[in-house]
Amino acid sequence: MWVLKSLLLLLLIHGIKSTKDSQFALDEYYQEASGIYEKANKIHLENELATGKIGALDVSERILNKKIDASLLEEYLEMKISGGLKEQNEMLELFEKAKESETSEQLKDDVVNGFSLMDGFSDLEKKISEFNIDGVEDYFKRLERRLYSEPFISEIVSQLERLRLTYSIILDYVQEYQDVTLSDTVKSILWKNIDFLRKISKASHDIPDALKQQGFNDDSQGFDSFERTRDVTEKLNAMMNEVKNMEGIDSKLLKVEKEMEALEELKEGNVVNEIKNRFQNLTKSSDFLTNFRTTTIFHGEYGGIQSISPLLQKIKLFSSKMRSFEFRTSISSKKWSTFENHFQHTNIQSGSLTEKFSNFRDCVRNFDFQMSFPVEFLADFDERLTQFRLVDSDIQNYTKRFEELAETTNNFLTLTERKYPDEAHVDIDFLPLFREFIDEQAWLLDVHFLEKSLRQIDYKIEELNLDNARKVFEGILEKMDNPKQFLECYSNLQTTASDIKELLVLPGKVWNFDPKVLESTVEVVGMFKEAYKMIEEIKEWKVATNPEIENFPLDGEDVKTVSDGINVLETIRNVQNGLEMMKTLDVENLEINDSWDLLVSSLSQFFEILSSQKIWNLSNVSFPTNLPIDTIKTFIEDEYQENQRNDILNFLKGIQILQTDFHEYPNKLEKMNEAIEKMKEWEGEKMNTVKTMVDCSEALSAVRPLRNWFLKESNYLAVKRPPGDKLTLLPQRFGELIRKLWNPRALRTHVSPHEMLQAVVVCSNKKFQFIKQNDAYDFMLFLLTTLHTALNGSEKRESIISKTFRGRMREYSRKVIPAEDTEEEKYRKMHLPDYQEKVSEKPFLFLTLDLPAAPLYRDVQLQNIIPQVPLSTLLEKFDGKNGERIQDI
Repeated sequence: MWVLKSLLLLLLIHGIKSTKDSQFALDEYYQEASGIYEKANKIHLENELATGKIGALDVSERILNKKIDASLLEEYLEMKISGGLKEQNEMLELFEKAKESETSEQLKDDVVNGFSLMDGFSDLEKKISEFNIDGVEDYFKRLERRLYSEPFISEIVSQLERLRLTYSIILDYVQEYQDVTLSDTVKSILWKNIDFLRKISKASHDIPDALKQQGFNDDSQGFDSFERTRDVTEKLNAMMNEVKNMEGIDSKLLKVEKEMEALEELKEGNVVNEIKNRFQNLTKSSDFLTNFRTTTIFHGEYGGIQSISPLLQKIKLFSSKMRSFEFRTSISSKKWSTFENHFQHTNIQSGSLTEKFSNFRDCVRNFDFQMSFPVEFLADFDERLTQFRLVDSDIQNYTKRFEELAETTNNFLTLTERKYPDEAHVDIDFLPLFREFIDEQAWLLDVHFLEKSLRQIDYKIEELNLDNARKVFEGILEKMDNPKQFLECYSNLQTTASDIKELLVLPGKVWNFDPKVLESTVEVVGMFKEAYKMIEEIKEWKVATNPEIENFPLDGEDVKTVSDGINVLETIRNVQNGLEMMKTLDVENLEINDSWDLLVSSLSQFFEILSSQKIWNLSNVSFPTNLPIDTIKTFIEDEYQENQRNDILNFLKGIQILQTDFHEYPNKLEKMNEAIEKMKEWEGEKMNTVKTMVDCSEALSAVRPLRNWFLKESNYLAVKRPPGDKLTLLPQRFGELIRKLWNPRALRTHVSPHEMLQAVVVCSNKKFQFIKQNDAYDFMLFLLTTLHTALNGSEKRESIISKTFRGRMREYSRKVIPAEDTEEEKYRKMHLPDYQEKVSEKPFLFLTLDLPAAPLYRDVQLQNIIPQVPLSTLLEKFDGKNGERIQDI
């Protein structure tokens, strides 16, 4: 039994180990591919920049995730902002002019009150225009006709007396014979009354005619002319009393004119529209400055590329500036919209704004404010005229009574003549008829009052002093021309006080804005200029040539295939990690227990097969089919409410994606592997060329004096070189490499010599490059001599290089006596100075050793191997015992 349990335990352990191995292999492969992709992508991007396939502006657009079009800002380059923009200066000039000519509220009230006062004289202007003194003159003439002569009054008195006597006779006859029997004699006497009636009729006609002929007519119309004249004069005088308060208003109108001139200049000009257009253009351009944010993805892609770090700094600075500009322009835009709304809702009236004030000023200037009218005379004259009219009215009344008497008498006479053609026809009814007539005309007994009235009227006319009245009225007529012209002048303005009030309020509304709003346009234009220059600087930036990435074998499509392959691995990895988590899920008591076991076992078997693939070749692997994903998903969505619900659904979603796209994965992984192999091959070739430089640098780092000196950064940073000298770069980069190699707290087990090698390429003028194999001797000679020079060393001036590596060697030399000389010649020359042994001491950095030549034939392994020689043997060249002959040339 325990044997069976042991076997099961071993199988379980093997299964767990296979799963862990599979997961470890996948993670390791994923991390390796991701690292290669990251490196390849950066090199590809740098290579695109270096080869001009993309520009610095393209990189900026990728990092900022926004299209950068500098042409939107070109129009602002030519704008001169030192003295302000043209439309800004025009508006500010008008604003200052308006503020200088601004009038007080009191002054405006005075002007409005003046117009209101003139509005109240509209009826008077009409009356003056209709005024005519001719009716008054005719009235005066008729009054003068009433000045009668004594014959006239005597004639009237005589007729009145006859009329009274005739009436008295008739009255006596009627009273005398009213109770008497009518005899023929009586009838004859009574019939004579008819003749008396004829006399009364004649007198009642003659008296009114005589009065009318003398001028005693109904003069109500003439009196009305006088009344109108008096009314107009009194109103004019009242107007003068009120208008005197307007004296000096012409100067106030002049100030208002100046205030309106600025407003009129604003209306007639185009500065408001120009400013609105400027604001609109600035607002549109301001949209360009928005949303300049660096994206993490693209910034990460470019962040590790040392050669474009200056560009990244420019982009970062540009983004920071744009965010600042965005904030500042947003504030300015709100002010601009306030300005636009202000003028959008502020309408300036059409037509001239100053004409009404200037014309009214002309009216006022030509008016005599000291003018007055003789209202006291008119009042006195009116009183006397009233007394005259009372008497005249009595005369007019009696005139009417005489006319009525004539009519009544004629009618009565006609009646009696028809009824009593002769005295024989007189009967008893005759007396009652006459009695009725007599009773009605009883006033004829007292007709002397008319004489009294006529004599009074003459006195009243003399009291009127019509000659003086004529002169006064002519003076009134003459004076009336000035106010008439004044009122007509105002009437021609065709305006009212309410119109003027509305107009005077307009300047306060129009100029009620903050002029500092206009100053912000200069600031924003300056921002646009700066933004344009920054874009141009980015556009003109060029990446420095990096020999390390020359001949890079991957193009954009290759890099994409690596990315696609990583996405494949990530999808598989997510499902595998999800599977490990789902294995711990307890579904034993659930309806989906069998389906869940099938899903887990199928996926486990799939990943076990994958673990056997050495390089994750999926061409021979099939993804399991008929997985109960839908069954499990339906149950989880409808009935499962535990905490892992969302995790399970995400896990099932990942399986569906893997199941759907798995047929494409082998091809994608194959292409990724091919691209990775290209990358590895290229890196291997590159490392062969770099190895020489790295080995030399690492060998120098083991020299203690040199190492200790370069570990202290201040030693070489204090060395001063001419400005722009590129040799300054080499000691700095070599010192950084030494400090990295000997850093006891380094987190990594390896050190990148990239910066040091880049400095070598630059300082050697590309003589030593990554892509070209170089001789170690040449490189070591270059490195030491260049470091010596960069540290201000020379033949006479030491540096740490010369102190550490420079040696001195004694060189013994002797001129060789020619062999063909005789013994005597040899002896003689041996004692000559030229043939004596000479000793010189020479400094050196290197000693050349003579290596044996390579054998002519290959060995048994078909390789040419240089024979191994002890170093001591090679150094015997400098032991002072062995020499060499140098042939003279």
